[in-house]
Amino acid sequence: MTRFGSPGSSTARIRAKAWCQAFRRHNSFYESARFKLSGLAPEGRYQVTDLGATAPTEIAGRELIENGVQISLPEKPSAATLIYQRIKSTR
Repeated sequence: MTRFGSPGSSTARIRAKAWCQAFRRHNSFYESARFKLSGLAPEGRYQVTDLGATAPTEIAGRELIENGVQISLPEKPSAATLIYQRIKSTR
């Protein structure tokens, strides 16, 4: 896992970002896996963007910590990149 910060994001609701990548090698028989994320605020909400998908999703921090995020890669070889960022509370 590699992290990079962007506290002055152009989107006012969004704070620092982090990203992860998953790879499926040519000889792998696994099509999907679930990855639990760490270092998140359980009470926070996060926008998760799969760079290969059409729209981001919003997920609770506790869900990402306890259940993780599932990444599916049906093609061999292939890769996925996810960017996740905490959504600033509107309270």
